Amino acid sequence: MTRKIIVIAQCLTLLFLTANFSLAADTKKETSAKKKETPKKEACTKCAKKKETAKKDACTKCAKKEEAKPDLCPKVPKDGIVLLDDKKCEFVLMDGSEPIDWPLEKGILTSSGGKRRHHSNHIVSKYHFRDAKIHVEFLLPKETAGNSGIYIHGGYEMQILASNDVKDADLKQTHCGALYGFGEPLTNALLARDKWQTYDIWYTAPRWDKEGKVTTPGKVTAYLNGKLVQKDTEINDPRSGYRPWKYKTTDWLGKIHKNWKATSVAPVFLQDHGNPVKFRNVWLQPLDKEGFYYKEK
Repeated sequence: MTRKIIVIAQCLTLLFLTANFSLAADTKKETSAKKKETPKKEACTKCAKKKETAKKDACTKCAKKEEAKPDLCPKVPKDGIVLLDDKKCEFVLMDGSEPIDWPLEKGILTSSGGKRRHHSNHIVSKYHFRDAKIHVEFLLPKETAGNSGIYIHGGYEMQILASNDVKDADLKQTHCGALYGFGEPLTNALLARDKWQTYDIWYTAPRWDKEGKVTTPGKVTAYLNGKLVQKDTEINDPRSGYRPWKYKTTDWLGKIHKNWKATSVAPVFLQDHGNPVKFRNVWLQPLDKEGFYYKEK
């Protein structure tokens, strides 16, 4: 009897030890599995953070690229067309004749009424274009209103005026930086009167149909002294009653006007408004292949 009890006790002990060993093995496996899972979770968290950071960085870079200014270098690009520098002056009078009667000295033109009256002695570029970047530098007179302008295609005037003291909240379409008849300046970007000022203008011409109606509006983006003053301002039919096509115009301009309505190609004008505004370093960069030097047929 005693022997049987001993055998039973030994069996129970063996079963107990086996069960404990199995439980310890399972626990070890679970611990090992948890250890393996933890790095994965941590790695995933780190990857997710890296991806999110990368996305944010990419978005920031994109935003910076979109906000970046275009090329405002005053140097003439390789494909640029020089209209005025110290070697040439590619302008004619309102009737197509030359030389022009604006004073010209060392590459600097001074706006003048010449023989024509009523502020109509504008000068006209020999080169005609459709879409282009236009660069013009000007100097306001020490006195007078300094009124002048850049008549793009004879219909859209980037205003020049000594409006230095006007606050941004009070800017109107008559002040410097305005696209006359279409949009007031976004900011007053004028420098002092004794400083040369710079316009950089990106111009997309309106498109017309055979009946002379605008089918696709044009756009103007302009910088004055490196500051944005017009942003994608939409243009259609000209609105100024004093534009060269209409006010004190000539038969020669009448022919060019017809071609403009048919092709959206025309010259740029520098305006005479009775004030001795000076101009230098005038050039344009065609944005298509439609430009040419005008010769009357």
